[in-house]
Amino acid sequence: MKRILVVYPQDIDFTAAASYPTGEVVLDLYKDEPIPFQFKVDDFTNVAEKSSSNSKSFELPGTKVNNLFFNHIYDITADSEFNAHKQTRVIYKENGVDIFSGYLQLNDIINKNDNVSYEITLFSETVNLKDDISNKNIRDLDFEELNHNYTGTDVKNSWTDSLTYTATAVSGYRDGGTIKYPFIRYNTNTSYTANVPASTSEIQVPTGLDAFRPWINCRYLLRRILADAGYSYTSTFLDSTDFTKLYLDAQGAGADMLGYPQLVADTPDTGAYTGSTWTTIDFDNSSANSFISNIYNTSTDVLTAVADDTLIIFNIELNIAVASIGLVKIRLKTTGSGYYTNNQVIYSQTLTAGNHTINISNNIFQPMILDTSETISFEISVSTSATLNSSSSITFGSLSFFNNYNPIMSIDNNLIGFRGELNQWNFIKGFIDKFNLLIMADEDNPSNLIIEPYKDWVDSGNTLDWTNKIDDREIKYTTISGLANEVQFMHTEDTPEWGTIPHNYPTLNKWAHYFYPDIEISDKEIEKVEVKGFSSTSISNNFGGQLAVPAIINTDTSLSYWPNKPRILYDNGVQTMSTHTYRVIGLGISAEDDYLLFSPVDIYPITASTKSLDFAVVNYGIGGGAVLQSLYNVYWSKYIDELYHKDTRIAKVKAYLTSKDISDFSFNSIVMIKNRKYRVKLIDYKQDALSTLELITIKDL
Repeated sequence: MKRILVVYPQDIDFTAAASYPTGEVVLDLYKDEPIPFQFKVDDFTNVAEKSSSNSKSFELPGTKVNNLFFNHIYDITADSEFNAHKQTRVIYKENGVDIFSGYLQLNDIINKNDNVSYEITLFSETVNLKDDISNKNIRDLDFEELNHNYTGTDVKNSWTDSLTYTATAVSGYRDGGTIKYPFIRYNTNTSYTANVPASTSEIQVPTGLDAFRPWINCRYLLRRILADAGYSYTSTFLDSTDFTKLYLDAQGAGADMLGYPQLVADTPDTGAYTGSTWTTIDFDNSSANSFISNIYNTSTDVLTAVADDTLIIFNIELNIAVASIGLVKIRLKTTGSGYYTNNQVIYSQTLTAGNHTINISNNIFQPMILDTSETISFEISVSTSATLNSSSSITFGSLSFFNNYNPIMSIDNNLIGFRGELNQWNFIKGFIDKFNLLIMADEDNPSNLIIEPYKDWVDSGNTLDWTNKIDDREIKYTTISGLANEVQFMHTEDTPEWGTIPHNYPTLNKWAHYFYPDIEISDKEIEKVEVKGFSSTSISNNFGGQLAVPAIINTDTSLSYWPNKPRILYDNGVQTMSTHTYRVIGLGISAEDDYLLFSPVDIYPITASTKSLDFAVVNYGIGGGAVLQSLYNVYWSKYIDELYHKDTRIAKVKAYLTSKDISDFSFNSIVMIKNRKYRVKLIDYKQDALSTLELITIKDL
């Protein structure tokens, strides 16, 4: 058998070469010493996290050719130019067939009685994506090309992949659908679940930030991360709609994207109110806040807008002492528009004698919209004597949509927000765990990664009949090790999160999948496959069933800043409300019946073909029943069923393999032995000798 070990000078730049450059050297080998190689399936299917060694150490003779290549490094008195700490490119061939391509590592130089030899190890191409990006965050990428305007027109254009950006594209990956604005519920206000008011066909919905925040395409992010680290990829899965429709909540729910001004509190003057005549509630502006002094007249107790399209938010808490049972009413006086009309009674209750607390809040779901010079004030009417005490308060806030913020969605401050702290490796690892992805190095170009789900890769190789190559005089069968009594598949819970509370229990998550194998003897109690740092997202029908909306809502009101865990949702496209329209205050969106739906399912409305982004079979309550094609059922069940099948074994056997056998083999090949199919776990290869195989028996292969 002709064996050739080809090496290349250390100073050759292989990254710029279309093929191997000139300058190669054929090293001399010991004629009778085979070069042993060990090929393990994990080394080839998990290159994203580790590099691998594919040969055992062996020696080269100190011939003239070899001494020249290593530049006489054996001579301690010489200044050798060979650097043992640098990678040396190598190809090993048998009978003209490439068996191995990688790097040579010089371990030892042995000089025994002036007979020199070199101990070396051959390593496969070093591909360790995890090491390359684990110290990088999303914010380390330059996203200036994604800057755009935040207006109603731009929000709606994003729904149809036609968003216009304010910066020049530089990555080559940006398109009109890289950033999208789906309708997401970021607030618990009951307006979502209440029936549509009979008096109007247009629903008053939240302001922009409480419905429309930016989401970024996951494939765009993945391509940017890999390209920045010096990698490309080949993947049917990543280029399919199963992945290209996925989006990450870029800005998240926990930060003020455009810097809303804080609400400002003020205390009403204490005083007595009697009689059914409407009387303006008097506030004394004790806080002397500049916001109050700019738009609130303490003499008339009237708030006046100084710019068009100013949203007024108010929260009133009145602590009132009632002398005897009587009717207490409060109404709003306004010359503006919005959910409230002039003289609209916002509180009416018969109170018994004693102390009472009245709370009235419009939040931003029942908005008041004032143009320049339009006003708002509050009046009280009582049928008995009533006194407001000093612990009463009113809280005001406002946002002038065209005067108080820059409409450019800046990447550094707004678009990414705290999501910029997401680690790049954790982002990719989330998809590995979701979809049971295998990441392999391209044999012809190690910097190009082959990325596919296990289910698509495992049986896609060729079928090889090795019946006549097996030494069947001795076959050793062993059971699979590392099995657990329970295998859990889940996302990380996001607490305190309003939408997921009904689905999370102290010991059981309804969105998780729990696999209980039929075994009594195991190596561990629980094995957990957790998509760490990423959470599930609830979805429900809102506005009387008019609107399907995901929810990402903080339940802990004590938190002024809530960095919710990342969410991944499918783009379901533009949906149309059946009978009503909605209005988004300040964004210039009115009489709108279309909206962009993102959800945990890839097809909406739900059909038998719908797949979900949760591991469990979930009925999301949006029609169509439970989604059977869960992450577990689609991407994990084949792997787990084979691993835990009672007849799955590892067979250790000797086989005579040639260089052609190794060249034709890949780890998704099916090996036939006496009409029985096997997968290969490990090959200890020796040319011109029996190799050792570890085969996996698969019952239903």
